[in-house]
Amino acid sequence: MVFNNNSLCNTCIYRVDCSLTSNKNAIWSCSEYEKKDVLETDSTSILKPDFSF
Repeated sequence: MVFNNNSLCNTCIYRVDCSLTSNKNAIWSCSEYEKKDVLETDSTSILKPDFSF
């Protein structure tokens, strides 16, 4: 499903499990809406170990 960039569903934490509407492409108002916060601290960093002997 392609989402409209202006739809609230794009940034809602309940988008996957939401059953309020089948048309998640054009939602402008929703009483269940909660914005997902995308934080840079949520990403995983892989560091190489420092093996200095």
